[in-house]
Amino acid sequence: MTESGFHRDGYRDSTFTLLENGKPLMKATYYIGDLNGDRVWYYADGSVETSASFVYGTLNGYMTYYAMNKEPRYRLLFKSGVVQSYSYLGPDSNWVEEIPFTNGSGAVKAKYKNGNPSAEFTYNCNWYEGEYTLYHPNGKVAHTTRYKDHEQ
Repeated sequence: MTESGFHRDGYRDSTFTLLENGKPLMKATYYIGDLNGDRVWYYADGSVETSASFVYGTLNGYMTYYAMNKEPRYRLLFKSGVVQSYSYLGPDSNWVEEIPFTNGSGAVKAKYKNGNPSAEFTYNCNWYEGEYTLYHPNGKVAHTTRYKDHEQ
């Protein structure tokens, strides 16, 4: 894995790109060591897996997760590092109205625009808790992970 970008006083201080086998794995903008701007993770084929917005090291704005076919699975809205709500694309290809969380906690049951499930999981005090399941657009399970005490 290789990394490109500039440092200032030992801190990352520009747009950094992590490359694996010459392909981008992650690209993020830093300001004096803190994430400040967008961070994007990529699938091996170069399509976007996850994108998120940061302000001085704190999630602030949308974090959007994509399937390998480039269709959004769901997005989470963060304010000052605390998850506020989630949304997913409706059948009309527009984001459905934000579904609120309470104090960084709530259950997510997101769908693809075709109506099949895209993701199901629970957020508890801003952490994944329990079973986290992602689906392919055809409705079949793509991946399941179990979280306990904030760890896989």
